[in-house]
Formats: sequence, structure tokens, C-alpha cells
Amino acid sequence: MTLARIALLCEQFGLEGGTAVTAYFCLKKGQPYKLIDGEEISVERAVVLLSDFIEERAIGVLNVAGPRASRNPLAYGYARAVVEGVLRRSGRCTVAIF
Repeated sequence: MTLARIALLCEQFGLEGGTAVTAYFCLKKGQPYKLIDGEEISVERAVVLLSDFIEERAIGVLNVAGPRASRNPLAYGYARAVVEGVLRRSGRCTVAIF
């Protein structure tokens, strides 16, 4: 089983805080990661991109990082919609609860 990290960027400020730390550790440890800019990529497209990423690399554990809600109130909703879409598309789960 492969561990992967995904940084969902949902703000114009780019990588910062915990999202930047997540990206740094991926690069340092050579772990697969996927950056998705929520301001540029629709939820529907992000679902396809993330689903393909997971399938191509046989990802078993996914760590999702993104900006704080206080910095970007839309980030949580975007991340949740993307993860729920990926789970629905996989047919393994119908609802994500976080």
C-alpha cells in the first residue's frame, strides 16, 4: 500500500503553513503528491485528476492538506466535495465524513 499526500490549494496565497510543510515532506521523502489549485480547477476536474493519481499509483492512504478556514472559508467545502467525488467515483464509499 502506498501513502500519498495531496495538497489542495484553495487560495491565491500559494503554499503556506501546514500545506507548505506537507509539500516539503513529500519532496524530501520522495513521496507521491498532487497539487490542486481550487481557484483554477473545478471540483469535477479535481475529482478526475485525483482519482487518476490514486489509481495510477495504487494509493492506499491519502493525506489531504489545505489552507485554514480562517484564511479561506471556501477551502473546506472544496476539499470535501473533491474527496467525496473521488470516493463516489471509486465505488468503494458513498460518503466522506470529516
